[in-house]
Amino acid sequence: MSADRRIIEIEKSPTSIETKIIDKPQEILGQIRDIAEKTDTGVSICSLITGLELLNNSKPLLQCYKALVQRHKEGKVKNGVRWIVYIENNKDQVALVKKFIDMGFSIRHMNTIPFLSFGVSEKQYQSTIEKMTGGQMIHNLLHSTDPLYLEHFQALFDDLWNSAIDVEERLRQIETGITFEFTKLIENSVQAKHYFIETVQNAKEEILILFPSLNAVKREVAMGFIDVLKQKSLSNVRIRILSPVNEGVKHVLYSNTNNKDLIVESIICREIQKQKDLISTIVIVDKKFVLATELKDDSKESFEEAVGVTTYSTSQPTVLSYVSIFESLWTQTEMSEHLKIANEKLVRSEELEREFINTAAHELRTPTQAIMGYTEMDAEVFEELLKNTLVSKEDELNRLITQLKKHFDAVSRNSIRLDDLISKLLDVARIESNRIDRLQLHKEKLDLIGEINDTIKTGLTQKLKGKDIQVSFINENLDEHCWVYADRIRINQIINNLMDNAIKSTGRKGKIDIIIRDEFTKTNNLDIPTTGNASHFIKGVDTQKKKEETKMDRILVGISDTGKGIPSQIMTRLFEKFNTDSERGTGLGLFITKSLVEAHDGKIWGFNNKDGVGATFVFTLPKVKDMNADNIKN
Repeated sequence: MSADRRIIEIEKSPTSIETKIIDKPQEILGQIRDIAEKTDTGVSICSLITGLELLNNSKPLLQCYKALVQRHKEGKVKNGVRWIVYIENNKDQVALVKKFIDMGFSIRHMNTIPFLSFGVSEKQYQSTIEKMTGGQMIHNLLHSTDPLYLEHFQALFDDLWNSAIDVEERLRQIETGITFEFTKLIENSVQAKHYFIETVQNAKEEILILFPSLNAVKREVAMGFIDVLKQKSLSNVRIRILSPVNEGVKHVLYSNTNNKDLIVESIICREIQKQKDLISTIVIVDKKFVLATELKDDSKESFEEAVGVTTYSTSQPTVLSYVSIFESLWTQTEMSEHLKIANEKLVRSEELEREFINTAAHELRTPTQAIMGYTEMDAEVFEELLKNTLVSKEDELNRLITQLKKHFDAVSRNSIRLDDLISKLLDVARIESNRIDRLQLHKEKLDLIGEINDTIKTGLTQKLKGKDIQVSFINENLDEHCWVYADRIRINQIINNLMDNAIKSTGRKGKIDIIIRDEFTKTNNLDIPTTGNASHFIKGVDTQKKKEETKMDRILVGISDTGKGIPSQIMTRLFEKFNTDSERGTGLGLFITKSLVEAHDGKIWGFNNKDGVGATFVFTLPKVKDMNADNIKN
């Protein structure tokens, strides 16, 4: 403000402008009465609760302010008495505030303690920094009629009044146990220590704690915090603790106590992984209060030396954020514990399964191998007997031996069938065990063409002759040999399973084509359909990229028959277990075959032929690129 304007303002003022310190009790009392008696707009006051106590203890002042309230009710004064005060959770303070409300005072609660007490009207400003302990009269008072003071402190009061909460709301919070919300920083570590202990002592239901280190726990022991926790645990307050040093925390908590079992039930400790950013001890009480310390130096032994600023908050968004962090870490420990238990059970289950498979293989194979061995030897005996029996003289003996031979053949067939079933069941068990070595492949470089021929000659010739089925081997754009990297026994099993299915499906005098090549050319029965049921089995194969990869890296083998084809109800679950339309079939062959092919990094699919006659199964195997490599077995 310019000097000229200030002079004009002083000249226009109805009273003289003065600012002074009053230190005489009677003058102070008279001045406090004067601000209430000479106002036409009311008095605005901000103070500690002791300001109301002072007014309540002085009858002259009390009568003066009652008169002001009465003039306000009569419409002679605009606002009466407006008072901002910090109200603690204290029954005496609550009773005092209610008394002045009944008198007609307008009172609001502020969330922070005021740094000075002041009163202002349109004519006067008064203030003091004294606490007015016990409601006693203050010893000095700043008094001013300067408009600069009046405008400044009236604006300050209005801002505080607008941000304060209604006294009825504050009293409701105290009565219901709901505290007002605030967040403040405590820089004094001694004060912070008192907050820690006092907050935990006031816990009613639950305490959540996050310790960052063992040193932090030791400091809490030294300051008496752990003793308070033990006492609260005996009061049925639930306590949950998270820490990277779980065993150390347990040792501290459960030592030197005569009631260990009760404490173990009330205090639950869990271990979390060491968090590099976790440097604060965090305490959450009843999900209403949170204390978080800033760790300044973890090597220090005392709490005061180790911590920096402490955040203390009753703000629900802040408290619930910390609760969310704690619960998230707690849930992780539960999941980790569950996973640990589940993993132990899984390991044990795999061990038991492996033991069962080995035992089953031994126990089942032993009798079947014995049966098959004896029937194989007895077959020669029966043949010899039948040749040397004189039919004309020993008809009855011949009939009995012939009957025994039929029984023997039945036993032989069923023992072979039983052995095949055992092998399939054991393969399924290995496949579904989810072990890396489940199928125990022993890969080597093989001539695929030779292996297919050998498999047909050794295991399928009799079946083919029995149904007079013609087999054609179509070797397209390949040399006499076709090298792959595979397990000999498992490749024979794949060929056996697919050929056996084709033979069963094909009628007498039917035809089976075995087609082998190393490129995707659309000819004959290996033309891959893109519509209908077959497309389900070639997903990912019919893109151009896959075609190019196949041309370079894969060998394709197709087995096509002229049988009845794949029924629609089977097609939708073609390679699943127990999927069969045969009364005698187990429905395991294609499931095992698919697993064996995929174990060789190959693919398999099946479809009905386009001409409506029979079906085709195609599988791929990785091709050996270096034809001159050593150790290739013929």
